[in-house]
Amino acid sequence: MTITHAVSVYAASLLMALAAVGAATAQKPPETFGEEVVVRETSVVALPPGSGSTVPAATAVTVTIDGLAQRVTRVEKVLEGKRGDWQFVVYLDPRLAGARTRFLAALALAQRAESLAAMGTVEVLVADNAKPALERTESWQRIEAALLSHALEARHRLARGAPEAERPGWDLFRDRLDRLLEVLESRGAGGPRALFLPSDGLYSMAGSEELERIARTLAGAGWITVPMPWSEQPDESSAARLSEFESWKEGAEGRDGSAGTRRYVIDFGRVVKHLRGTAGSPRAERGEMEPQTVALQALAGPTSGLLASRDGELRAALSNLARRWRVWFQTTEAVDGEPRPLEVRFGDEPLDAADWFLSLLADG
Repeated sequence: MTITHAVSVYAASLLMALAAVGAATAQKPPETFGEEVVVRETSVVALPPGSGSTVPAATAVTVTIDGLAQRVTRVEKVLEGKRGDWQFVVYLDPRLAGARTRFLAALALAQRAESLAAMGTVEVLVADNAKPALERTESWQRIEAALLSHALEARHRLARGAPEAERPGWDLFRDRLDRLLEVLESRGAGGPRALFLPSDGLYSMAGSEELERIARTLAGAGWITVPMPWSEQPDESSAARLSEFESWKEGAEGRDGSAGTRRYVIDFGRVVKHLRGTAGSPRAERGEMEPQTVALQALAGPTSGLLASRDGELRAALSNLARRWRVWFQTTEAVDGEPRPLEVRFGDEPLDAADWFLSLLADG
C-alpha cells in the first residue's frame, strides 16, 4: 500500500468517526437549568371593610406577593350560615403561661365553645405531650368539656402554689415558641386557621429579630395568632358553669366525660349572626400596652391576629375571624420554603391579612 493511499484511508475513517459523534450529539437533548416553579390555587383570609356582608367580584380584590400581582379567582365568606372551615388550635404551655392565666384563658374559651364549634373545628394541645389533649373535633360539648377540664386542673395547681404568671427569659421564650412551630407544622397546611395562645409574655425584647422570624413563620403558614395574657376574672355564669361541670365530673365515676350535662344542636345561623354583630376592634381601644405584652403584640401583628386579655377583646377577636373573606388566587411562586411579603387590597384600600405567604404550603 502506498503512503498516499494509507493517508486517504485514515482521513476517511476520521471523517466517519466525527460524523458519528456529531449525530450522537444532535440526538442528546440540551441541558436545562432553572428554578422549579409551581402554579396552583391557594387562599388567604382577609378582614373586609365595614360589615363585609357583600362579597365583591374577584376583579375588585388584588393580591400581591413580593410586589407581584397574583390572579384572584374568587372571593367568598368563610362563614355563610353553616359550619365554617376554621381550624382552631388552643395551645397550653406552662412555661409560657402561669396557672392563673391558663385557668382564666381556658375558662373564657370554654364559655365560647358553641361559637368556636360553629366556626369550625377545635384541637387542644399541651406542650411536650405526644397526644392532643383534645383531638380535632366539631362537637361543642367535647370542646367545652376539654377546656373546662384544663381550667380545673390549672386552678388546682394554682391552689397548690403554682406560679400565677410565667414570664421566661428571652432564650426560653424563643425555645418554647420554636417548639410550638414544630408542633403546628405537623398540623398540615391550607385553609383558615387560628391559634389561641395563653401567655404572660415577657419583659425584654432583646431578641426582636428572632421574634420577627417566628411571627413571619406563623403568618406564612396562615396561623392567625391570638395571644391570651388573660387577666379578667370570670363572670358569675362562667364560674357557675365551672362548678356545675366539676360536680358532674366528680360524680361521673369513669363515664364518658366529653359532654357534661348540656346537649343541644347548634343553630349556625344564630351563632354566626351574633359573632358578626360584635362591634369594635380592641386595637383602637388598647392604647399603650404593658411592657410584658409588647412581645405578644409583635407575635400577633404580622399574622393579623389580636391580643385577648379580657372578655371584650376575645369577643372582638372572634368577630374579626367570623367576618373574614377567603380570597382565592393563583400563584406562580417558586417552591423555596421562604415566606414572601403578602398584601391584599379591596380597590385602593389595604385589608387586614397576614403580612407573609409561604409558597411551599398548599391548601387542602
